[in-house]
Amino acid sequence: MKKIELILQNKVYAIAIYFILICVIYSQTKNFDFTLDDDLITSSIDTKINNASDLLDIFKERYNRVEYRPIAVLSFGIEYLVLGELNPSVSHVVNFILFFL
Repeated sequence: MKKIELILQNKVYAIAIYFILICVIYSQTKNFDFTLDDDLITSSIDTKINNASDLLDIFKERYNRVEYRPIAVLSFGIEYLVLGELNPSVSHVVNFILFFL
């Protein structure tokens, strides 16, 4: 029984250390702007997302007519629907949370 408790305790410590390292390494990204292909996605979100049902349309098309990355586009779409705008800081914090999950 003590071995199981020790193993579980070690897993909790490992997850805590993992989370702390992620926080330290990626915390500065909240101050960064959109980069690379983010502009391709964000430029099309403004005209497509007006209500919650529009989020389902994200799964029907490719964002630049070549690549199909619905989860990335969905995260931007939800942010736009909730906040009414796209904010790089918010996007980076959401990506940070998704990365940890």
